[in-house]
Amino acid sequence: MRSLLRGAMGSDKTRPGPTRRYGAGCGLSERQKAATLASGVFLAALSVPAAHALAIEFDCIVKPSIVVSLGSPVAGILAEVPVVRGQRIDKGEIVARLEDSVQAAVVESQKLRAEDETALLAQRARLALAEAQMSRAEELLDRGTVSQQAYDEALAELEVNRAEIARLEMGRQLAETELHQAEAALALRHIESPMDALIVDRTLAPGELVSQDDHILRMAKLDPLHVEVFVPTQYFDALTPGLKVAITLRQPATTIESEVSVVDRVFDASSDTLRIRMDLENPDWLIPAGQRCTVSLDLGTSPDG
Repeated sequence: MRSLLRGAMGSDKTRPGPTRRYGAGCGLSERQKAATLASGVFLAALSVPAAHALAIEFDCIVKPSIVVSLGSPVAGILAEVPVVRGQRIDKGEIVARLEDSVQAAVVESQKLRAEDETALLAQRARLALAEAQMSRAEELLDRGTVSQQAYDEALAELEVNRAEIARLEMGRQLAETELHQAEAALALRHIESPMDALIVDRTLAPGELVSQDDHILRMAKLDPLHVEVFVPTQYFDALTPGLKVAITLRQPATTIESEVSVVDRVFDASSDTLRIRMDLENPDWLIPAGQRCTVSLDLGTSPDG
């Protein structure tokens, strides 16, 4: 029986010996211990996860900063639209004009009234005469050669002429005010651009009736541009205005550094996202609006693996 067990287990020469452990006090020299400890520290350093920047890319879209549907403050017949689609216009430039012949005639009439000084000049002459008569009446009254009644009549005539001068001057001021009102009514029929913009579309043509609910043109402001992206709400805490981003455009094919300018604080519950916005300077209008892009957000650090 012992022979069978010895055969199954093998001889003492083939039986595995005890496992060798390399710990402190295991018979190693000081140099061997130091080498073993250094190698262990090195391997442990390799096994620690390294921290790296967490940059995530999202799809975005480039939009005009402002889009305006330009209408008219008054109703009327559209007489002229001197701009076309795709045209670049400056702030204050006339982009449409309603039929204004009646208003222009009213302006000319009020201008003539405001500039008419004939009645005022005549009344000033009467006032000068009344002042001279009053001076003579005072001298004659002192000499006793004129009655008190004649003196009082001269004084009353002087006061009446002075009051007439004041009335005519007030009438002239009213005429100037009415002129400004007529000019303002005429200006309402000349539609000006509220900003430097690009004409996106023309919806009405000359001869059509324009109501206050209609819009004649659509225009877009292209400097600056807005870059908008929807980000999952889980990144909300890492999103702050001023966060540096990299925007990769298709046209022109380039990457531009920018920063977050707006972080929405109202989430979209249906998609569990929020919207952020970056402003993109575009002084020469070289970057077209309406194109898709990619934005890379640096959202801090994350452990590797």
